[in-house]
Amino acid sequence: MLNRAFQHSSVYAGQCAPDNVEAENARDGAPTGSLAIERNWVRSLMDEVYLWRQDVPYVDGLDDNDVSRALSAYLDALRSPAFKPGGKRRDEYTQVVPTSAFNAFMSGEKVPGFGIEWSVGSHTPPRNIRVAFVQPGSRAERQGVKRGDTLVAAAGVEADDDDEERAALLAALMFPRDMETEHRFILRSEGDASTRTVTLTSGLARQPVPVAKLIKMGEDDVGYLLFQEHGAHATAELVSAINDFSEARIDHLVIDLRFNQGGDLSVASQLPYMVAGKRSMGQAFSRLQGGQLSGTELPFRGCADLSGRCLTPDLPTLDAGHLRRVYVLTQAGTCAASEALINGLRGVGVDVVLIGSTTCGRPYAASPRANCGHTYLPLDHVVSNAQGFSGYGEGFVPGGSGANGVQGCFVVDDLAHELSDPDEALLKAALIHAATGQCRVTRPSEDRPADAAPRAPWRDLLRGGAIVTTPPH
Repeated sequence: MLNRAFQHSSVYAGQCAPDNVEAENARDGAPTGSLAIERNWVRSLMDEVYLWRQDVPYVDGLDDNDVSRALSAYLDALRSPAFKPGGKRRDEYTQVVPTSAFNAFMSGEKVPGFGIEWSVGSHTPPRNIRVAFVQPGSRAERQGVKRGDTLVAAAGVEADDDDEERAALLAALMFPRDMETEHRFILRSEGDASTRTVTLTSGLARQPVPVAKLIKMGEDDVGYLLFQEHGAHATAELVSAINDFSEARIDHLVIDLRFNQGGDLSVASQLPYMVAGKRSMGQAFSRLQGGQLSGTELPFRGCADLSGRCLTPDLPTLDAGHLRRVYVLTQAGTCAASEALINGLRGVGVDVVLIGSTTCGRPYAASPRANCGHTYLPLDHVVSNAQGFSGYGEGFVPGGSGANGVQGCFVVDDLAHELSDPDEALLKAALIHAATGQCRVTRPSEDRPADAAPRAPWRDLLRGGAIVTTPPH
């Protein structure tokens, strides 16, 4: 419940803890506040903007030598304790990250990583951590890491270590915080009992559109697009792919969002514009409900410039009269802005078919607020489409029968073929459906491959959001 003893957040703003190395004045050695005042700012902010502000408990923050860690723990304790009907916590995403990391992510600067997307079967042993994708041109690819490899250990920490602290260390090793961080990974290839050791150094984490490919299917042309990140740097790569697909006059489009955990809603609205074209004109891509911007409509953005100054659309579009269907490949890591992309297309009548498994279930957005070198992302709005639908809090279900069910096929990611290979399980199912209108369905089983989104530390969680940064126009 609300604690009225806290004043408006502006009263506490900018009064940073002396040990806060992220604070703007840290280099000057001029402390102006305390960790307690920073926590007061956080609490006031939650009371002012949080979507479930009535659930915010009163908790004491623990002191910690690491200010960032202390603030993260405090914010975590303030999140709504409620659970969804399916048993997941309602708010798994409200978070705080260093402002430098947030700005790097949003601007498209290099974010540290090993060029690997991991698939985690379980967050408790046996975890079945496997390589789901290797960034083309990355150091991991050059070291021979392949989709389907199983992680045995990282820097001496076993993948199935049941100690909580070492499990947290394992996540930090998998998702490095800094560039040029070197770790040794022990991997085992599919069907091979022996292991091998590779030494990886962190560099460019990911490319927004690493694969854009034309696939011939009888007399039909299919465009396959692997889209991984809704950041400003994605636009140019999306434009290049759509130009190629438009020139080929593709019959079907496959958008692979299984590793796209979210990002900027303004960027998320660009690809749907390029797909829907005229059908999106004058329509709302998303509507914000329940917060300070309640009732605000975010348009389908037909301009590469995200500032809103562009009056005439300049992004390419597919021939909507020729494009018959859009297939979206999904799994648990398909989240937030990616779900808004699916919802936005459906809101203007685009024929969308989902292939894969249930998405993460986050019809919420966060507007970033910064204080003392940290950017806070409290969930503050519900996101709906042009028809007002936002009922996918349990995730979109391919072939499901409920309100959040979407036409499509439940298919388990087998990790046996490279992405964009027509024999890869999800893509193969999409091609079969495009040709026959039928599903080749696989149901969950005890020995099913991993499909849990990895619990990454602060850097990777930036991709777990739908972020509202650009004023609507």
